[in-house]
Parts: sequence; structure tokens; C-alpha cells
Amino acid sequence: MYDRVNLRAYVPSAEDVLDRLPQPSRLTLPDESIIWKGQLGPFAYSLRGETLRLRGCLATYAAGAAPSMVAHVAAERLSDRLGFDVGTADVTRIEVFADLHLSRPVCLYLPLLVTLPRHSRLTFESASGGAETLKFITARRSLQFYDKGVQSGCSVPGGLLRVELSYRNGGVSEQLGKGLTLAAIGGEAFRSQIAGEWSDWYRKVEKGRELRTDLGARDFIRSLAVEQIYHKGISKVLAEIAAHRKGGVISRSTASDRRRDVLSLAQNPKFTAPSPLLAELEAAVAEAALWMRT
Repeated sequence: MYDRVNLRAYVPSAEDVLDRLPQPSRLTLPDESIIWKGQLGPFAYSLRGETLRLRGCLATYAAGAAPSMVAHVAAERLSDRLGFDVGTADVTRIEVFADLHLSRPVCLYLPLLVTLPRHSRLTFESASGGAETLKFITARRSLQFYDKGVQSGCSVPGGLLRVELSYRNGGVSEQLGKGLTLAAIGGEAFRSQIAGEWSDWYRKVEKGRELRTDLGARDFIRSLAVEQIYHKGISKVLAEIAAHRKGGVISRSTASDRRRDVLSLAQNPKFTAPSPLLAELEAAVAEAALWMRT
């Protein structure tokens, strides 16, 4: 459920904590203040004055714990290691995920996730190639989809789609409430809250449809335009419109009209039909949201 987190803790004694940190390296800044840096298991740490920052994978540090207990176990292990209650640490970044087992390869589902209002849509392949990641992003939040089976090098029947929601750069306090601590994210109330956020943001994504194959001759010409949109990719067509607007080729109002026309055609039931793959994906998301709450 929880992946990467950033934590900020105010330590009771910097000297005591420094003695407990493995192999710290010293960095002296121009103002002569000192930052101690190093690695604590999956966490990169930095200690400056009385402020300790940890950045890494919570689930890895709490290896062996049930998903609902990851935050509690990680807090206990960190507290034992560092000699103070790390459960009071502020959470400044959090990534929440669920892995969805699907009947078909992940690459068939990603084109159905078209756009998310007020978010940029990005797609890119993994460094090793082959596994596409789809990300909807703002400065403080991102929602991404990718093939976890390919990324982890595991052979998974059908497909294993990871859906990951991330808050950062002030997004935690803005969207999830101020004063969120490591201890708090382990509680049932927060797990229920974040499961709702995760599923709500998925539902806000505008979904695509499939082309109908039973069109009559009278609809043929219009259907060609719809077919071209789907073959090129709705998101690519929308990106081209945005690029023309940004480059001054078309006006803001023209870009808005074209975007609306593309989405209208792509959703028109005269030329398109609901995708059974999307129905499967919706059911998997609903099931995962229930699992995240338990």
C-alpha cells in the first residue's frame, strides 16, 4: 500500500542520533553549517542541526509486515534504531499504490486512460525499454500507471498494473491535512481516507472507448475521423492541439473548441462502444480500494 515516503523529524539530541546512524559523511556549507548524510537501509538520510530527514521505501524497511502494519512496524524499527519516537515525524511526501491483476497485457489498458483535468499527461518507457509508464501530474500530485510485472522482471499471467498516487512539494498538507505523521498513516482512519483519495483520482480520469465495427455506409466518412483519432491516440491528438496553442499557431478559443470536438467524437456512441477491458479495470480498482481499507 505505501511505497516511498519522505519524513522530517526533530530529534531530541543530534549527537545521540548521529552516533546511531551508519557511516555518516560530513558536508560543510558556505555558512559553515554542517549536514550529515548517509544511507539507513532503504532510506537516504540527512541530519542538519536538530532536523533529520529520511527519504525511501517504507514497505522495504518494514519487510515481512502485513500491508496494514507497514507504517507501525517501520516506526517501531526506526525508533529502536535511532533512540527516539520516529512515529512523530512529519510525512512530507507519500506514495500509495495497489497492484491490479488483469486478464490482458497492461499495454492494452493504458490507452483507455485519456486525460485528467488540470493535469499534464506524460508517457515514457522504462530505461530497459518495453514497459510504458503513464503519468498524470501537477506540481504537487501525480497519478501513474505502469506494468509492475515488466518492471520487476516477473512473468505474470495477463498483466500486473500498478496504480500509484503520490503527494509531494506541499501536496501532503494541502490535500491530506496538516501535521500528518508516520504514526497517523498507520491508523485505520487514514488508510480509509487515502484509499478513497486513490480510487477517487482514478475515477476522475476521462476514459476512452472502442471503435464500433457495425457502422453503416452513411456514417463511413465521419467514422474515418474517429478511427484516425483512435489509431493516433487521443492523448497524442490533444497534445498536438496544446502544442499548436502554445506555439501561437491557433488561439486559445480555437484550441478549446478542437479539444472539445476530439473528446466529443471519441465518446460518441454512434461510432464507439464501451470497452470490456475498461469494465474489468473498474472492477479491479474497486476491489483494490476495499483491500487498502482493511
